[in-house]
Parts: sequence; structure tokens; C-alpha cells
Amino acid sequence: RPPPIPPSSADAASSRPPPPPPASTTSSSDATDGGEFSNAPQSFVASVDNLDSEVEAKKRSKLVEGARDFRSALVWIHQVIGEPLDDAVKRDDHLDSVHLTFGAKLQDGVLLCRLLNAIAPGTVVGAKPSTLAFKQLSNITSFTRGCQKLGLQKRECFDAQDLQKQVDVRNVLHCLHALNRLAKASVPTFKGPYLEPASDHAG
Repeated sequence: RPPPIPPSSADAASSRPPPPPPASTTSSSDATDGGEFSNAPQSFVASVDNLDSEVEAKKRSKLVEGARDFRSALVWIHQVIGEPLDDAVKRDDHLDSVHLTFGAKLQDGVLLCRLLNAIAPGTVVGAKPSTLAFKQLSNITSFTRGCQKLGLQKRECFDAQDLQKQVDVRNVLHCLHALNRLAKASVPTFKGPYLEPASDHAG
């Protein structure tokens, strides 16, 4: 009888039992709650949330201070020209929109010209209220030219269209503060009131 044929290496390998699965390095407690690593992401997220809150609080504080500068300028203008300002503008609940009120009240240039004439009488002539853009621009330009006539630098003034088109009323605010400083230093006939200094967040 012929001898049996020995099994091939492939047959031998297939007949072996499969190796046991590798031992897990994660304990049952780690698998369920993540162990010490589960707290790290939560702490990080909490830190980020706190940082975001602080940033938002600082932004809000800057906006409030800037809004108070716009309100102070409006109050000052009305004090100088001797005309009462709407009490609603003076309230803190109006701060979010006071820059819009500031721009709207000064848009036609008449209040600015009246302010300048109260500081230095006769500086501006012929400014009249109007809803027409070209007349508003004319009034505003009369104001800025009058400011320069008193000694304000051109760079301290603003472009008339910035106000008339409500593009950037912050430049108007800066101009008013420059005019206030000029009036205090160089217009001895003007006895005030004067505009309080701007905050660092006026824009």
C-alpha cells in the first residue's frame, strides 16, 4: 500500500485554531466613561465658553462707552444752542440706537451751523433746514469751512457726504471734540458749556 501523502503547509495552517483576540488595554470603566480623558475636553470647552463671554462683555462695554459719547455730544449741542433735547435720547435704554439719532439730527447740517454760530457768532450765514441732499451738503460744508476758518485743521473735519449719507458719523463726533477743544483754547468770548472728553471707545 502506498504511504500517505503528508499535508501541505497551507492545509496545516488552515487546520490550526484561530489565535485568540488581542487583550484590550482599556478597562471597563474607561470604556464606559472615558476615564481621565473625558474631563479634559469638557474643561477646555468650558474655558473657551468663559473666554467668549469675557470677549463679548468687553465688546459690549466698548459699545456702551462709545454710545455715551454720541449722547454727550448731542446733549452738548443742544445746551450750547439753548434748545432742549428729547428726554428719550438721554436714557440708557436708548444707547443701542443713539448713534442713529445723532446722525439723523445732524444730517441736514443746520444744528451744526447753529452750534458754530453760538460759539463764534456770524461764522455761518444762510443755513436752512432741507430734505434735499444738495442743500444738506451745502449746510454741512458751510459748517466744516467755518470750523477751518476758526482754526480747525482740515484733517480734523469730516467729509460732508459721510454725514449726509450716514456713512460714518464717528468722524463727525471726532470733529465736534476738536471744535470743543478749539473753542476752549482760542475763542475767549465763548464761555461754555464745554463737551466732556471722549472715551477711548468713541471709534
